[in-house]
Amino acid sequence: MKQVPLGMGTLNGWRVHLRDRIQADTVGEAENLHDPELMALDPAVGMTVSPIYFSIIHTVTGKHIGVAAAYNYTGDEVEYGIRIWNRDFWDKGYGAEVTGLFCAWAFTMGIKAVILKTPETNMRARKCYLNCGFEEFARGNIEGYDMIWMRKTNKEMQPLWKYSTG
Repeated sequence: MKQVPLGMGTLNGWRVHLRDRIQADTVGEAENLHDPELMALDPAVGMTVSPIYFSIIHTVTGKHIGVAAAYNYTGDEVEYGIRIWNRDFWDKGYGAEVTGLFCAWAFTMGIKAVILKTPETNMRARKCYLNCGFEEFARGNIEGYDMIWMRKTNKEMQPLWKYSTG
């Protein structure tokens, strides 16, 4: 596996921004690491190589509301993961905004496809990813979880989110 290109800086969306993770961010992550509901929606299964974590920050309040990750980078593809643990931000389009920002960053870096996996039972995530232009390409079972793999290629990239690096 190759290393994910570093230097995300900050990606600014309408309501959230993604930034490189700092040490202080790990406190919120640790508090939510073993939340049973979050684990069912996003089980930590499968192999991850060289993960790079990005903090999801609510722009207006400055709250650290979740984490996005890039891992298993091959040069052409990167796997994507997201976990918004602050339930005040569920079902309001924040996941779609973060996913759009991440894909825009990845495709700007020359990555040809973003891949993700989600449990079959996580209907909210599946709907979000389909709305963001991902397509299902495989199904399987990992460590007892029925998973769906989805992919978005840069040919499907639509300029939905204004972003900037800095």
